[in-house]
Amino acid sequence: MGRFAILLLCATPLVAAPVPKVVKKAEPTLQGTWEVVERRNNGQPLQPGGREFWVFDGAKYAIYDGLKDESELTDPKRKPFSGTRVVPDPQDATAVDLDEGPHHNISRMSLDGDTLHIAITLEQKNGRPTEAKPGQGIAYIKFQRLDPAKLKAPAK
Repeated sequence: MGRFAILLLCATPLVAAPVPKVVKKAEPTLQGTWEVVERRNNGQPLQPGGREFWVFDGAKYAIYDGLKDESELTDPKRKPFSGTRVVPDPQDATAVDLDEGPHHNISRMSLDGDTLHIAITLEQKNGRPTEAKPGQGIAYIKFQRLDPAKLKAPAK
């Protein structure tokens, strides 16, 4: 009986000790403002005509191109291209359709923290890209997420 009492006394603090909480890291999301940092068509780099930003808000997105800086994002005179992002297969969240009015683009996305890659097929008959990487028959776009705190206020 003495050994059982000692074992019980030794084990009690372990059972009563608080269990540390596991803090789950939030999954990266597309929500927010992204700046295009690289563009390629058929593997060849494209030179931008100003800075380009995409703003994702749920399934909707807006494209602002030809900007001098991010302060123009809040300029009411700027009219972005807008579209809807559709995930056609819930089992494959990287397969994404980008619908901009009459244009239906089949693409593949890859999100790595604050870096986003989108590969859009240039000819739909070739099907969806297998990876979100540049290549032949692919319009590739690489983005960096903008910190919302660093977005500039519009110039007056």
